[in-house]
Amino acid sequence: MINQNKFFINENGTVEGTLLGLLFSLTFASVVIAFLLLEFYGVSVAGIELPSSGTISGAQNFKTNDIVDNVNYVDSNAYFTYVPNVGRVLTSAPPSLWGAMYLAHIEPNNDIYTISYSINNSVKGDYAVFVRASTSLIPYNERIDITSSGFRIPNSIIDTIESNFYPYPNANQITNVKIKTVFNKGTGKLEFYFNNQLAFTKTGIPDIPSVLDNGATFYAGVSSKTVGFTVESIDTGGFNFSDVSIIGQVAAFLEVLGRIVLWNVDEQFLPLALNILFIKTQLAGIIICIIVIIRG
Repeated sequence: MINQNKFFINENGTVEGTLLGLLFSLTFASVVIAFLLLEFYGVSVAGIELPSSGTISGAQNFKTNDIVDNVNYVDSNAYFTYVPNVGRVLTSAPPSLWGAMYLAHIEPNNDIYTISYSINNSVKGDYAVFVRASTSLIPYNERIDITSSGFRIPNSIIDTIESNFYPYPNANQITNVKIKTVFNKGTGKLEFYFNNQLAFTKTGIPDIPSVLDNGATFYAGVSSKTVGFTVESIDTGGFNFSDVSIIGQVAAFLEVLGRIVLWNVDEQFLPLALNILFIKTQLAGIIICIIVIIRG
């Protein structure tokens, strides 16, 4: 008696070969569909909570270390170390060089960057806050130096040249300082507040020419060359994140992949009829092959 099971799937090959072909085809189809859905619709397809985009709180309390962990803190020529109940303290900087710490991913409000600083300058040295810091070949920085005689704004390209100066005797001798900068990137206007008082307004700050904007740009940061200079807090208004972490992306992909194969994602993303056509028919074939192999 002829065993008809051998001819049930593919009379020119084996059931095992057909099974392998279907497994490969199902894997390929489901991976491609999951990838395309995530590309078009984002992680909402997975039905899980992930911070794929939007704005999160920009309040950074360095004394308690209540900060947004995945914000990029970029040190330049320096080490700012967290000291409990004190803040981020400048613990190392090359001699005669200014050490800086920048914050990235700051989200403006209608092109306006409003940054508030709480500083402990018990070491009574010169320090600075950045309105804009660039790592481009030609930097176009905007920085305010707090010195013994007042507020100095260096030239945006050559910082040894002074662009503006606003007198304020013994500005760098004040230990506890509140600073706020309000920078309108669109109009080039800057307001500088020192201990809750408007110290000066500067206009006509040019944007970085697009042909020279070939590096990272930061809209908040501090700088000093005096070890012991301390930043207690910085409030940037908000941080913007436009993508998910690698772990989050992998988790979302596996979630979508599993849902497509075992049942389906929400029909607004993938209609059930398409799932049946591309996925479930192959899944049914795999099940039939397995039954045939088990029965021999």
